[in-house]
Amino acid sequence: MPNTNQCVRILPLVLITALWVSGCSSSTAPIDRSGASDVPSGTVTVVIDFGDNTIEREIEAVPAGTTVAQVMAEITDPPVEMTGSGSMTFVKAIGELGVAGGKGWTFSVDGQRANQGVGSYVLNPPARVEWRHSSQPQPMSETAAEPTANAAASAEPAEPATDAP
Repeated sequence: MPNTNQCVRILPLVLITALWVSGCSSSTAPIDRSGASDVPSGTVTVVIDFGDNTIEREIEAVPAGTTVAQVMAEITDPPVEMTGSGSMTFVKAIGELGVAGGKGWTFSVDGQRANQGVGSYVLNPPARVEWRHSSQPQPMSETAAEPTANAAASAEPAEPATDAP
C-alpha cells in the first residue's frame, strides 16, 4: 500500500497528464449531411484574409443549423487548428498564423461582425464567413472578388445628427 508522500508526488503528475490529454484536441462534430431532406442547405463561402493575401474556400451542401466551427473543421488547406468543444471552441491558428503579439483571428458572417464564438454561431446557408488576423475586432473590408449583399450594413455608421437651433 502506497504511503501518503507517494500519493502526493504522483497526484500532480496524473492531473497534468489528464489536462494535457483533454486539452490537446478539438472535438468539433463533423457536418451532418445525412439529415432530413426538408432541412435547407447551401454553400458556405469562407474567406481568409492573411494580410498579404486572401484565399477563398467553398463548402457545399451545408445544412441550416451547422456551426462556423463545423465548417472550419472541413477546411484542410490551409490547416485550421481549433481547441475546445461545443460553445467553447476556439480557433487557435489558420495556416501559420496563430494567436500571438496581441493578434488573433476574428470573423464576420454575411458582413456582420460575430458576437459569439465559432462553436455557438449557427449558420443559415448560403452564407459568407470572413476571417481576419488582427489585433482588434473589426469589420472585414471587401477583399473578395465580389462584394456581399450586406456590404452597406457592415459600413461604419455616419455621425449622428445634432439638434441645432
